[in-house]
Amino acid sequence: AIADAVDAASGEDAQPSVGSALHASGQCTPCKFYRGRRGCKDGLQCKLCHHPHEELTYSGIRRKMRERGLEQRRQQDQPAYVQL
Repeated sequence: AIADAVDAASGEDAQPSVGSALHASGQCTPCKFYRGRRGCKDGLQCKLCHHPHEELTYSGIRRKMRERGLEQRRQQDQPAYVQL
């Protein structure tokens, strides 16, 4: 649809959203709204990836987002060690 036309026109190297920066490393989380009928309301400022992904169900996307959030919390909870 429209999103696919925008992808084709913008080229593969373009960053369709802020969250797409991690796509090449596989650390991104796909935006479930981008490919939907209404599209993503955050557009370029979306913190999720707008690049094509293998088909994930909504539950698969939610699971991936939950896992990513848990990992970020674990990293924040780790104390910073200072070498004396």
